[in-house]
Order: sequence, then C-alpha cells, then structure tokens
Amino acid sequence: MTETLTRRIPPSATDGPAADDDEIKALLAEATDAWTRGDAAGFVAVFAPDSEFVGADGVLRRGRLSNQRWHSRLFSGVFRGSRLVFEVESIRFLSAHVAVAHALSSVVYPWQAEPGPRTSSRGTWVLIRQDGRWLVSAVQHSRLRPTTGTGASRLSTTVVSLRGRLTRRPRRRSHPGRAA
Repeated sequence: MTETLTRRIPPSATDGPAADDDEIKALLAEATDAWTRGDAAGFVAVFAPDSEFVGADGVLRRGRLSNQRWHSRLFSGVFRGSRLVFEVESIRFLSAHVAVAHALSSVVYPWQAEPGPRTSSRGTWVLIRQDGRWLVSAVQHSRLRPTTGTGASRLSTTVVSLRGRLTRRPRRRSHPGRAA
C-alpha cells in the first residue's frame, strides 16, 4: 500500500498530525466497508450534509441525500455484491480544518478475484474538520485507463474507432456524370 503523508502547516496548529492522519484514514475505511456491505446510508455517513460527489462518470451529486440515493441505486443494481478496494496515496493538510486526500479505488465484482482494468479510479477527497470530527466535503473521481498495449486497451480503441466511423455522416458524392 502506498502511503505518502505531507503536512503544509505547523504541527502545533492541529490536535496532532498522526491523530488527524489516522482519523481521516479510519473515516475513508468506514466508507469503504459500507460500500462492501452495500450500505448507501453508511457510505455517505462520512460526508458533510452539503457535500458534493463527482463520480468517474462525471456526474455531480449535490448533498448527502442525493449521494445516498444514487449509491443506493448502484448497490441494488450494477454494483450489487461488489466490494471496494481503497488505497490512500496521500493526505495533505491545507489548514487545521481542511485536508486533501488522494486515493486509488477499484470496484471488484462478485465474480472477480481482483479488480478489472476498467473499474479503477483516482479520487481527490476534500475533508473538513467540523464539530471536532473530519467529514468529506467534496470528492472528484477520475477513471484510470488501462495501460496501452493490453488486449483490452487495443480492443477498446478498435471499438471506439469503428463506432466513430459508423456514426460519421457520409460525404455527399457527386454523380459521375454531373459536375462537382
């Protein structure tokens, strides 16, 4: 597991760097465990009420309730029985009450032993300390693409290329007997 912790404020400005790091990691682990249980309410319990969540599909969910409804649909649909593999890459403190974490996450479907190449993303998590506890204020996920050269990547490139060719508007050709 990759773990890089950077601090941009003097340690004396917080309750304790290690304590904050541990609390944030525990908070993100709590969300990960809730995902694996298919528990949308538990997943969003670590989010501030006015939080924002941008999924890897680019859709913005505003507010904890909207985020919960969306994840509830996912957990009863496409992500039913899945588990989330989560790895904190770094935590950076912007102030005593604001932190930014970067993490890799992958969805593992029930029929998979390991995450597939198309289910991994890197997330930027903005956390705020509110009422003595850390909460997620905003998340932005960016889907990771499989390394080039893999069979899946070549197939994907071919499919996208063919789809593009098939959906282009045909050029108007002039009749051989008519002037162009």
